[in-house]
Amino acid sequence: MVVCETADELFQKLRGNAEYLDPSMRRDVPDKARGKRVLLWGNARQEAEMDIEKLKAVGPTRRGSHVWKAVERLVARHIADGEDFEQMVLGWQNYARHCRQTGSEGTEFVMMARTFFGRDMHWLEWAELDLRTPAQVAQDTKWAALEDRARALGFNTVDRQRGYDVALRAVEQAERDNARKVVQQVGLKLQVVR
Repeated sequence: MVVCETADELFQKLRGNAEYLDPSMRRDVPDKARGKRVLLWGNARQEAEMDIEKLKAVGPTRRGSHVWKAVERLVARHIADGEDFEQMVLGWQNYARHCRQTGSEGTEFVMMARTFFGRDMHWLEWAELDLRTPAQVAQDTKWAALEDRARALGFNTVDRQRGYDVALRAVEQAERDNARKVVQQVGLKLQVVR
């Protein structure tokens, strides 16, 4: 981040970026607003530099360059315009998963990161896609149904770390205990069938 006393001093330090240092912008915008706009861009760029490594780690490999230096500049510009970086990462991850599933990862047919994060904002369409396999969808559906049963019993969630079978037994036990309590509260006696 560039810190300066006045907007003019800031313009002098950041002279290399023609888009943000356009002289027509300097005349139209008061000193304080100009400084804030450029400072916002400076913060976004610093944040983007730290997060480019995250994008490199989750993205697909390709034959040829992704042109990461340009991606750094593009991501900084999108963040400065109010775009969500986590949505960019999600879109990039989904695109990488798609490339792996189709077998195109590592080829020249993988979209360059520079294009993906360019002005067309391809990450927006990829962030919305659900690229889970049918088995993953079925597993998630089972867990969602189990969590609904647990919530009906008054629990916040189920423990996924121990596995589905353990969580299912715990919910079933809680349902049996809850049924016994209801019967006792109402005062009914159930016959034991042998």
